[in-house]
Amino acid sequence: MTKRAVFQVVGFTVALAGCSKSSAPPASTGDAAPAASPGGLPGPAKGTGVTMRGYNLRRTGTNLEETFLTPALVASPSFGKLYCQPVDDELYASLLYVPGVDIKGKGKHDTVYALTVNNSIYAFDALAQGSSLWERHYTDEAMGVVPVPTSDLARTTCGTYKDISHNVGIMSTPALDVAGKTMYFVARTKENNAYFQRLHAIDLGDGSERPGSPVEIKATMPGTGAGSVDGMIAFDPLRGNQRPGLLLHQGLVYIAWSSHCDEGPYHGWVLGYDAKSLTQQVVWSSTPNGGNGGIWMSGQAPAVDDDGNIYLITGNGSADLMGGPNRGESFLKLKRDGNTLAILDWFTPYNYLALERGDRDLGASGAVLIPGSNVAMGGSKEGKLYVFDRGNLGKFNAAGDTQIMQSISVTGINRSHIHGTPVYWKSGAGESVYVMAEEDYLKQLTFNGGHMELRSMSALRTPFDPGPKPGGYTMPGGVLALSADGDKAATGVLWATTTVNKDSNQAVVPGILRAYDATDVGKDELWNSERNPRDSFGTFAKFNPPTVYNGRVYVPTFSKQYCVYSRLP
Repeated sequence: MTKRAVFQVVGFTVALAGCSKSSAPPASTGDAAPAASPGGLPGPAKGTGVTMRGYNLRRTGTNLEETFLTPALVASPSFGKLYCQPVDDELYASLLYVPGVDIKGKGKHDTVYALTVNNSIYAFDALAQGSSLWERHYTDEAMGVVPVPTSDLARTTCGTYKDISHNVGIMSTPALDVAGKTMYFVARTKENNAYFQRLHAIDLGDGSERPGSPVEIKATMPGTGAGSVDGMIAFDPLRGNQRPGLLLHQGLVYIAWSSHCDEGPYHGWVLGYDAKSLTQQVVWSSTPNGGNGGIWMSGQAPAVDDDGNIYLITGNGSADLMGGPNRGESFLKLKRDGNTLAILDWFTPYNYLALERGDRDLGASGAVLIPGSNVAMGGSKEGKLYVFDRGNLGKFNAAGDTQIMQSISVTGINRSHIHGTPVYWKSGAGESVYVMAEEDYLKQLTFNGGHMELRSMSALRTPFDPGPKPGGYTMPGGVLALSADGDKAATGVLWATTTVNKDSNQAVVPGILRAYDATDVGKDELWNSERNPRDSFGTFAKFNPPTVYNGRVYVPTFSKQYCVYSRLP
């Protein structure tokens, strides 16, 4: 008989099969106070909320429903930190906001969902500080159920693995089905020296598992590549690094993976699960007959166009330059084809071999699809923005990347990686793309029919850290989000989180939130969180952008909290 482990949901009891015994749940934080709007802040939101990484399926990074936070307000002395909300560990998953959630037994609340690397999920009232509406915890040391410790990862390639500081539990941004009141996420556990990754589907109102949830993630497919056995490659739950945000699309939940510190043998994977039954429907690998080709995109989720095509970018790995199934170091256009994904089109840079030798992943940022056009773009570790016609990505040209719309060196410094996915905004003042690479200034580029050129840049660049690396640099640069009231130019604010002055590569360091007038980032900075000690938020959440909605800025941190900024009461 299978014994069942009981995990906590504040106010409710749930169970998960497969563990050896039960133990006392973590202490409850109690009931939350009713929603409030102190200091004249906006009350319950009337908009759509923030239900995915990047705000929309095109991953533009823009919230166009913001009527309260204007450049004038943010620049005033009345703007600052309202409070911080404690959680139990670091926040790699983006904070999501859903208006009017019917919380079981507590009425309707605008709700912020926070997921930690300790495999914990919190639902908080979005409008006021207080204890959680509910919590769910998937860690129980007494039962031998813990997040995967980093000491178990990348022992061959990295020795001591530090890209993630300690726990590897929930790492990616979930996908939400608001109409179906369901959250989809992946949790990673070590259970009595065995490793598991599971897809969960839970109720937004109380954290209870949906029927059939969770499901253990397993996959095999034909292939002769790295680690293959008898012509098959298999998903590895220990090596598989599940960093990209989840994609909910046409009734399927898509999940993508890379590896930790390129520990092999590994492959890039995309698996698709039926959103209702959680049965596996799609299995695809980026390098079935080769190796590597990880999909990580600094945490960004795959993008989707109006025709249902899926776009993602792979990192270092095998690439069939004349065409074939191995698509490392490539910008990809995919579509479901039965139980797999068909490669409709692709691009691999002309200097593929140099990128491979120098660990210059093409897929360091996610893909962005420009609304109202046929243009796609993405940034790389080479400090380049690539601009594509989605009808013809260009494949491979050994003589140069002249077959695509544009390849622009944004930074001019070869070591300045672009990790934060570029942000796009169309306002009455024109169309702009924003990017902030390592050791570089925030750049605003004009966009005109598929061509980009520098328009403006900030006075301050991301920090220069003269640390152990030759010449120094500061990873990951700026992680961006933009808020505005539609296309009204006077309402646009560009938000960036960066480190204060240290490199966050394999380190946890202090962070800062910065705000700029989005019409011209070359103007004086509107505000930053280090001008007044009261506004500091603690340590920087690597690759994780602020979530801006309903007159508030929610900043994730590695200081076991998120902090909320708006007009002070």
